[in-house]
Amino acid sequence: MSTGPHSDADGNCRAGSPTPREPANGAPDLPRAKAGSATPPYSLSAAVRALLGLAILIGCFLLGDFAKRRLGLIVPGSVLGLVLLLGLLGTGLVRLEWVESAAKGLLFVMPALFVPIYVTGANDRELWREWGWTIAGVLAVTVVLLWLFAGRLGQRFLRQHPEGDES
Repeated sequence: MSTGPHSDADGNCRAGSPTPREPANGAPDLPRAKAGSATPPYSLSAAVRALLGLAILIGCFLLGDFAKRRLGLIVPGSVLGLVLLLGLLGTGLVRLEWVESAAKGLLFVMPALFVPIYVTGANDRELWREWGWTIAGVLAVTVVLLWLFAGRLGQRFLRQHPEGDES
């Protein structure tokens, strides 16, 4: 591509250029993606990108569930779908940018999906009468172990990266 007096090194028109760049084949001049860029040359709205990403995620789930039922596997279909998604991401057939906004949206609403389980467990008097002390003990031990783990991890990190060390 040749560059003229009113274009930059990529052949794009500079601001204030009196003569726009003419396409060589007479086709409409569409924006072009830069070499090595993962995004398409055109811009999709955020909602459309999220819906396409959601379609990919649901497709992986459905294919995993189909494989589980068809092959009679004991592994849950959702796990097979995640393995399929991981393979697609690893091979580059699906790009992270395509599913990222849909995955973030699903993670945002996920806690609300567990509310019925929490309410059911909290209202079940028989469960608390029979297992209440065990549940409370397990929760207390788990919280203490989590605090210990986080504290040790923080201490190790601070020893490896003292304050003011930028490396």
